[in-house]
Amino acid sequence: MDSKATKYQDVIAQANILTSAKKNLNRSQRRIFYICLRDTYQQSWPDGGRFKICPRQYSDLFDLSLHEAREDIRNGIKEFNKGSSVTFTDDKEVPNDIVDVSIPWLSIIKHYRKRGDYTVGINSELRKYIEPMAHDLSYSLLQEDELFKLKNEYAMCLYENLCRFRNTGIYTIKHEDIVNNWGVPKSYQKNNSLLRLNVVDKAVNEISKVSTQIKGLKAFEKKGVRGKIERYDFTFSTF
Repeated sequence: MDSKATKYQDVIAQANILTSAKKNLNRSQRRIFYICLRDTYQQSWPDGGRFKICPRQYSDLFDLSLHEAREDIRNGIKEFNKGSSVTFTDDKEVPNDIVDVSIPWLSIIKHYRKRGDYTVGINSELRKYIEPMAHDLSYSLLQEDELFKLKNEYAMCLYENLCRFRNTGIYTIKHEDIVNNWGVPKSYQKNNSLLRLNVVDKAVNEISKVSTQIKGLKAFEKKGVRGKIERYDFTFSTF
């Protein structure tokens, strides 16, 4: 790619059911997955669902040195090799029932040692969620130049969901869903101060610095009758 001005291609799409799912991905894995989303949206689903992950392209897209890119990819691949799966509930698959779904992310990983490139095979069961428009699923458009600049995995989680609710300017999430779906460390799970400081506030601050599409982002704790935090409301403007 020739320049910073041309490396991003506006938007990428993701099914809403995948946006709200428990992805079980760290930052490096998310970046690899974003490249797969990007390639699918801009081109098409590749043969066998196999995507090329090249350190040079990776370093350019995520503004990393080549060494950092190689380390980041290795970290992501290492975690994928542990057998990561995406989990969600589907209330439309079977009438009058709710189906719990768990799908392994990858079907194959290939490493080309001399070049340092990888090929990752996305599980074909995920194809319809990665190509939501082709399968008549509700979806969100993610602003690529903003998403790829985020360094914090909690900011990535929040940003994806904010894009889903651009039209309303408010996104609400249960406290337990932040804990369960965002990969929050166990030490934060019962410490609301740590969760607020190191997860919620960090995500809000990073998005506020990066995004020109989401403005005035604020987070509000909503407590129940016993003073326990039940949910967070995120408000923002896109104008």
